[in-house]
Amino acid sequence: VQTCALPILLTASSNAGAKLVSVAVQLALVPLLLSALGDYSYGLWLTLQSLIGFGAFADLGIGNGAMNAISAAQSRGDHDRINRIVTSAVCMLSLIAAASLALTPLAVAWIRNTHVGGPHTADIAAGIAVFVAYFALALPLGFIERINAAFQEGAVTNVARGIVAVATLALTWLVARAGGTFA
Repeated sequence: VQTCALPILLTASSNAGAKLVSVAVQLALVPLLLSALGDYSYGLWLTLQSLIGFGAFADLGIGNGAMNAISAAQSRGDHDRINRIVTSAVCMLSLIAAASLALTPLAVAWIRNTHVGGPHTADIAAGIAVFVAYFALALPLGFIERINAAFQEGAVTNVARGIVAVATLALTWLVARAGGTFA
């Protein structure tokens, strides 16, 4: 019983720490991005950021299904099945990511041709291209989190989340200092 309590304690405490770091980073990003981007571009950034949140559903349940199947195979010690599940899931997620990347030029061309954003059309098109690229990378790479959860190694994921949040803040600060924009 004591050996089961340690992973649970590590996961719970690292999850709380990662959430605190994430909230602190989000709070620090607001004034940084608002001053660097201005009202309109900041609103665009927030809108696109929200779309990425909806992108979590774009894996069509592959991540959760594979996580459950990996846990079941792990309990039976079936390492060959685990390898097949991981390979299949990563291939399927990569195909979804590739399809989204393939459709991006069409969406960007439509935005530019219809002038959806008026004077900000170029910013909107560039923002969508950047966020789709992020989404395409995050879809298969985010599966690592599911694998860690299946193996009861949530603490690894939580520490990585905290590191990524801090790295995001640092990179955003550097881009803002360099005068970066969407376009």
